[in-house]
Amino acid sequence: MNADLAIIGGGPGGCSAAIRGAQLGGKVVLIEASKLGGVCLNTGCIPSKVLLNSARLVGQIRQAEKFGIQVGEPVPSIGQIMARKQVIVKKIVEDLTNLLDRSGVTIISGRGRIVSPKHIEVDQAEGHLQINCAATIIATGSRPASLPVNGVELAVTTERLVNLEELPQRIIMLGGGPEGVEFSTALNELGVKVTVVEMMETLLPTEDHEVGRYLERILTELGVGVRVATTALSISKKNSVKTVSIQGPKGRELLKADLVVLATGRRPNTKNLGLESLSVASQDGWITVDERMATNVKGLYAVGDVAGGGLAHVASEQGAVAAENAMGRASTFDERVIPRCLYTRPEIAAVGLTEEEARNQGLDFKIGRLKMGENDRSSILGEESGFAKVLVDAVTKRILGVYLVGACASEIISEAALAMQLNATVDDVARTIHPYPTVSNALRMAARNATK
Repeated sequence: MNADLAIIGGGPGGCSAAIRGAQLGGKVVLIEASKLGGVCLNTGCIPSKVLLNSARLVGQIRQAEKFGIQVGEPVPSIGQIMARKQVIVKKIVEDLTNLLDRSGVTIISGRGRIVSPKHIEVDQAEGHLQINCAATIIATGSRPASLPVNGVELAVTTERLVNLEELPQRIIMLGGGPEGVEFSTALNELGVKVTVVEMMETLLPTEDHEVGRYLERILTELGVGVRVATTALSISKKNSVKTVSIQGPKGRELLKADLVVLATGRRPNTKNLGLESLSVASQDGWITVDERMATNVKGLYAVGDVAGGGLAHVASEQGAVAAENAMGRASTFDERVIPRCLYTRPEIAAVGLTEEEARNQGLDFKIGRLKMGENDRSSILGEESGFAKVLVDAVTKRILGVYLVGACASEIISEAALAMQLNATVDDVARTIHPYPTVSNALRMAARNATK
C-alpha cells in the first residue's frame, strides 16, 4: 500500500493528524492497534468526565434543600452510570470514525512498526501489511506508570474505575495529580471512602502550590483523607482487604481499603516501534521533538503523550502541526499558551505560569485576585468556594498566568488563553465588558485588581 502520510496511533493526536493531512490533499493511512479514539475516548477523558458529571449531580441533589427544594437522599447506580458512559463513548467513537471516513482517511487495524520513515510494517490478524509513505507520524500515546514498591501487582489502574460493576466501600488513591484528584472527587461524592496519598508537598504538585493547598483543604472538608509528603512503602492483601504501608510526616501508618488505585503518572508507548534501530532521540523514554513536532530522523514526527504532550487538546494541536509539516507546509507548535482543566469540585483551570515558576524565572510581576464568594453568579449557583488569580508582568502588563478555582472554571479559562495568545494586557481584560451576573466576570475583576 502506498500513502503520502502514515500515522501510528488513533488517539486525539493521531486522528487530528490524519484529518489535517487529508484536508491538505494527502492520501492518509491511520494505523490503530486497539480502539479508535485511544485512551482519551475509551478509558480516560470521556469516561472519567461521565463519572464526574454523575457524581456532581449527586452532590447537587444533596444540596437541594438550600435552594428551596425538598428531595430524598440520592441513590447512585454505578451500573446505570457505566451504561450511560458506554453509550456516550460509543457515540463519540462512531462520530470520529465517520469523520475520518468522510475525510478520506484509510483506517487499518493492526500494530505498526517503523522500518524507516518511509516504510511501515503492520502486524494484522491475517498477516503482514507493507506501507510505503512519504512521512510518518508517531502518536502511540502512553500507559499508566507503576510504582517500585512490593505488592504493586495488587493495585489497579484508573481504567478499572471507569469499568466498575459495583462501588467499593474504601479506596486508596496512590497519586494526587490531576487523575488522582478527579477520581477521588467523583468517588467521594458517590459515597466511597477515599484516601489520597501524594509523595510531594502538595496535591497537584506541578501546578500553583496555592491551588494544591486549597484543593487539599476542600477535599478534606468533603471527607476525603489526604496524605501529602507521604510515600507508599508496600501493598499487601489478606482475604479481600488490601493494606498499604505509608511513611509520612506522622510516621508510618497502615491504610486499609477494598481497592488500591495507581494514579502515578504515565509512561510513553514506544516499545516494539522500531525506534532503537533508527536511533530516534528520546529523553527518559519520551520522544524528543522540535517545534515542528519533528524528530531527529528526517520524515519522522511524534505527537501527543509519546512526545510528552500529556493533554488531549495538546495532542490534537500537535497532530495538526505535524501533518502540516509532513505535507510541506511550515507550521510550529506554540507551547506558551496551553489551558489545563481539572473537573474537581470546585473546578480548577489554569493557563500560563504558576506563581512559583514566575518567581523562579526572576520575573517582576503583580497578582490580581478575587474570591469567588465575591462573585454574584457564584453565590446564585451556591458555589462560592474558590478564587481567580491573575499574574501580570509589572512592566509590560502582559498576562503571565491565570488560575481559576470555582464553578465553570473549565469554560472560562479559554478567555484567558485567548487574551494571552493575542498578547493582550491586563488592562485590556479589565476594560472588556462582561455580562452580569456571570462567573466569567470574576476574571475581569481579578484583572482589575491587578491594575491597582
